[in-house]
Amino acid sequence: MKLREPTSPGSSSVGQTFLHVKVQGIDDVNGNAIVVDQLGYVRQVSTRRMFSKNAMLPSAGDNWIITRMFGDWMFAVFIDLPGTEAVF
Repeated sequence: MKLREPTSPGSSSVGQTFLHVKVQGIDDVNGNAIVVDQLGYVRQVSTRRMFSKNAMLPSAGDNWIITRMFGDWMFAVFIDLPGTEAVF
């Protein structure tokens, strides 16, 4: 596995490894979910690579933790908090 390069030449940091996101929609043609993170950045995350092979597929309105521990962003943990709504 190829390691990511540091975000800064004077550091060994590779930036954030986990993000809390809200799924805005699913692009079935390309196999991507369009998500917005807690800072308001829009990203496309593959729905074909999941952290767990038994994971449920994301759908619009879901809250997830995504990770890039293994390279590209992938869905790691579904967040189901009854009675709470993530505001982005």
